[in-house]
Amino acid sequence: MADGYLENKMVEHRATAMRPAGATRKRNALDCGMPEKRVAVIGSPSPLTAALLKIYSESGCRVALLTECETHELCALYSGIRIISLSSPKAIESLLKVWHDVDILIFNNIGYSFCAGIENIIAAISDARKKLPLPNSYGLRVISIADKESSVPVITAEAPILTFNTICIADEPVLPDTATAIARTALYLSLPWARCISGSKIIINNPPNE
Repeated sequence: MADGYLENKMVEHRATAMRPAGATRKRNALDCGMPEKRVAVIGSPSPLTAALLKIYSESGCRVALLTECETHELCALYSGIRIISLSSPKAIESLLKVWHDVDILIFNNIGYSFCAGIENIIAAISDARKKLPLPNSYGLRVISIADKESSVPVITAEAPILTFNTICIADEPVLPDTATAIARTALYLSLPWARCISGSKIIINNPPNE
C-alpha cells in the first residue's frame, strides 16, 4: 500500500516538474488537446482580446498581452496575464528574455491595426530561435484577425515552419458570441494537427438572433 502510494506521488511530482512554469493546467481547464504553448496576443483591450486571453489561458498555455495601452491599468482587468507595453521599442525582446521563444502570435487588428509591426516581431522571434540549442518542432503559428481587406498583412519574413492564417470579420460590431467564436477558431488553428491549414481569409459572421 505504502509503496504504491509513494510511486503514484512520484509520478505526479515528475509530471508537475516537467510542466513549464506559469502553464499549470487548471482543474476546469479547457481540454481540447492543446499543448502547453507560449502565446503572445497583440491587441487593444476589447471583448475579443479578453476572449482570446481567456481561451488560451484556460487551455493551459502561457499567455502574454502586448498592447499600446498603459500596462498598469490592465493588470487588474487581465489577472494572471503577462502584460507588456508596445511603447517600448524592445517589447517582444523583453518577452523573449523570459520565455526564450514564442509559439503562437495572434494579432487582433479590430479597431487598431498592428500589421506594420508583424514582420519585426517575427524577425525578433526568428533571431531568438537561432540561439536555442534545439529547433522548435512546433514552428511558429501566426494568426491575424482583421475587419476589412486592407487589414490583411503580407508576410515576407522568413521563419521556420511558419503557418499563417487570417480570420476576417464579415459583420460589425463584433458581438460577444462572435468574439467567442473567433477565439475558438484561433485555438483550433493553433492545434498541432491544424498545421496543414493555411488560409488567407477565414470568414466569421455574427451569429443569427435566436
